[in-house]
Amino acid sequence: MPKHRLVHDEPIASVGQAHLAARAPDLRLETDVRGKPGKQQPVGREHTPHLLHHAAKVRRVLGKVQDGAADHRIHGGVTPGKLFELTDPEIGTRQVGGQLRCDHPHPVHRLQILIDGEALEAVSQEVHEVAAVSAACVEHTPAAVEAAPQHLVEEIDVDLAEQRPELGARKRRPHIPYYRRVMRYVGALDQGTTSTRFMVFDATGSEVARRQLEHRQILSQPGWVEHDPIEIAARVSEVIAGALRTAGLTGKDLAAIGVTNQRETTVVWNPKDGRPWHNAIVWQDTRTDRIVSALEPQAALIRERTGLPPATYFSAAKLQWILDHVDGVRAAAERGEAVFGTIDSWAIWNLTGGPDGGRHVTDVTNASRTQLMDLRTLEWDDELLALFRIPRAMLPRICASSDPSAFGVTRRNGPVGAEVAIAGNLGDQHAATVGQVCFAPGEAKNTYGTGNFMLLNTGRQIVPSKAGLLTTVGYQLTGGETVYALEGSVAVTGSAVQWLRDQLEIIRSADESESLAATVPDSGGIYFVPAFSGLFAPYWRSDARGVIVGLSRFHTKAHLARATLEAICFQTRAVLDAMVLDSGVRLDVLKVDGGATVNNLLMQLQADILGVPVVRPVVAETTALGAAYAAGLAVGFWKDLDSLKRNWRPDRQWEPRWSEPQREEAYAGWQKAVERSVGWVDVR
Repeated sequence: MPKHRLVHDEPIASVGQAHLAARAPDLRLETDVRGKPGKQQPVGREHTPHLLHHAAKVRRVLGKVQDGAADHRIHGGVTPGKLFELTDPEIGTRQVGGQLRCDHPHPVHRLQILIDGEALEAVSQEVHEVAAVSAACVEHTPAAVEAAPQHLVEEIDVDLAEQRPELGARKRRPHIPYYRRVMRYVGALDQGTTSTRFMVFDATGSEVARRQLEHRQILSQPGWVEHDPIEIAARVSEVIAGALRTAGLTGKDLAAIGVTNQRETTVVWNPKDGRPWHNAIVWQDTRTDRIVSALEPQAALIRERTGLPPATYFSAAKLQWILDHVDGVRAAAERGEAVFGTIDSWAIWNLTGGPDGGRHVTDVTNASRTQLMDLRTLEWDDELLALFRIPRAMLPRICASSDPSAFGVTRRNGPVGAEVAIAGNLGDQHAATVGQVCFAPGEAKNTYGTGNFMLLNTGRQIVPSKAGLLTTVGYQLTGGETVYALEGSVAVTGSAVQWLRDQLEIIRSADESESLAATVPDSGGIYFVPAFSGLFAPYWRSDARGVIVGLSRFHTKAHLARATLEAICFQTRAVLDAMVLDSGVRLDVLKVDGGATVNNLLMQLQADILGVPVVRPVVAETTALGAAYAAGLAVGFWKDLDSLKRNWRPDRQWEPRWSEPQREEAYAGWQKAVERSVGWVDVR
């Protein structure tokens, strides 16, 4: 009997009092609740009550089976036992197994991984089938299954006779509806400004799988930023299929899928064939500056109705530009051959069938960023549609952010490979607010991505801003009231680091910005205002452009890298000051998330410049997590908001180090630099 090496790297939870067994083509995982922990003993028929037909496929390729001693590398509170060999005299099959002890709040029981001798050769040849068994096979006791919502479980009928014909007719048992497998995960599609990712989360909010791909930034003219919708749709398919494949999962393992997206970015396509009429116009794009300038007489109406100022940022002016400048689109819209959506609508339409019955929908958070929805009625506003000359028939149906049926189901022949409900949909910053569990009025978060976005929960109250912030929908969860928020949007933060990498080429990767900036003690008195798309909150100056001030021959690329990180923090300070003026709420701590929060120097600078502690959660990608939460709440995967709050855990906290005079002197220099950036472009 050749020895084997089995590598298993997935947490295993207690199985309670139930006898469960899972069978893959050549591998089965069994429980023995009778044996004492650490005791070696044969496993006979009496310990193998019911094998689950198709109950468990091998979920994840975590290592190869190879010669050598058994090495069960297992985390999640599970410790390995000794390798042992045994023979079942009644069956005559020689087996090799390993004992595992599960440290869990419930009573400890042993889990045994068994591979029969006849399968060892197949094990070595077919790693994808037998390298690992997911904890999904053993995690759910009958009691847990009974407690789960019925639409989250899949009946598995077991015919023991089919599974164990070697037992003979006298040992065969009747057909038993023995076990129902609970779908243990929720997926989240996060379509961002520079990349698309699909993540899978478990019930604790922990990441199980991830796949992420970048897409092109099309910069054909100064101020123009476009994306190819077809490329984005392809990336959506690739990351979903890739994440599931990498984790050894299928669509049937997902209870639901949530969608989150870059907001305001505008797509117009033909619903009959799925062809876009034009590249997507990205939220950063400023080509609509003259359209926006002409709206100044209606600024008060627009603000009162939508909570948003006239700005190139929002979708309405971008859609008007397409209707006015792309040949044939306006006429096509009248014929029903041109429809509009933000990226969430485009992604959901494709995932739910595209031209073959795809759902043309959006949610209240994304709709609130178009500048076409009334904040109070949560409906498209006819007066605003007339102002922007947009046909109502082009627009998607507005739904709650969390709904079990409104967004449809994925197609079996699509990247998910199964019919899974898309049950959550929020704009990226709203999703991050949910992911950071900012459910109480006065709670706030700041997301560091392509731009920076701070949201403060104002509860059911619509709070008009007097300090340059946006009044927006926060979220609307299943069966709940609409929650509103104040938002401070900063156009260019992470993309400024990308500019150092791609345009100036002074760093090779975004990670290098931290190490390069750390080589100097400060920025040497230079300031970088990255107003590539004008200045957003709290300034709202579309005539601003990027400037670097205070330069001398003393300064190096390291000083510029540090000034770039400081610019991110100074813009956040301006937004936070405005938020205090509008709300009267002074934060004791700032919750942060997003890709840039991995930059520890950036987080320390943020604490120094704000003068308040900054805390990063264990799961920094709270945008995707928030979309998963919205979807999971809709289908009962999570019971309520309290269960989500229990998932939030801090990872690291940074305390301010600067003195108050140092902080105020540095911010005064930033304000002088901002003054130098405005008035560069004629938008009249």
